[in-house]
Amino acid sequence: MAEEAITPKRDEYCCVPQCNGNARIHKDLSFHRIPSLKKPELRKRWIIAIRRDEGPLFKIGNNTVVCSRHFKTEDFRWTLVRKCLKPDAVPSVFPWTSEVNTRKPPKERASVHKKVLAEIHEPSLQEFHTTDDLPTENLNEKPSLEKSNEVSDLHGECNAKLMELQKILEDKEFEIKAKNEEIEALNKKLTLERSGINRFSFDDEMTICQ
Repeated sequence: MAEEAITPKRDEYCCVPQCNGNARIHKDLSFHRIPSLKKPELRKRWIIAIRRDEGPLFKIGNNTVVCSRHFKTEDFRWTLVRKCLKPDAVPSVFPWTSEVNTRKPPKERASVHKKVLAEIHEPSLQEFHTTDDLPTENLNEKPSLEKSNEVSDLHGECNAKLMELQKILEDKEFEIKAKNEEIEALNKKLTLERSGINRFSFDDEMTICQ
């Protein structure tokens, strides 16, 4: 006879390690008691399957249950009233088995062998050229957060360097302007001195002629 799922009267938790199945919260799950001592072989298979050993920290009682997450579809029978667990069913779907590994493992992140290079274009830093040794299969993937942060940091460093260079250029331009003004003043002074010398020479000549 198929085993019917128990109807929880209070909070009952799935006893499988790493499972958070709660009869009060997860209404879509069914919960099934571990077979009684009257079925020692089946009970032993359940205990081995869920990787729990009876001892001071784990006692099997009426509220020790396993949720339907850990059974295959073929372990159940459906009646007009409810879903029932087959009498010989044993839980077999766990985080440590291949049954729940339906999601493909993440692709290994392609390593970036070259840092992002940036070229400063006047009048502003708007264009960045990057050279990355990335596989062709990853060309259409969105840039990782790590790479985005690297580009952002590099952009900030370039802006800081550009501001520093602009400050140096402004200081040099100010120095050049000051030197030009000084040269212009010296030229004017030299011109005045020359005209004074010429005038004195002319006056001396006029005195001699008289």
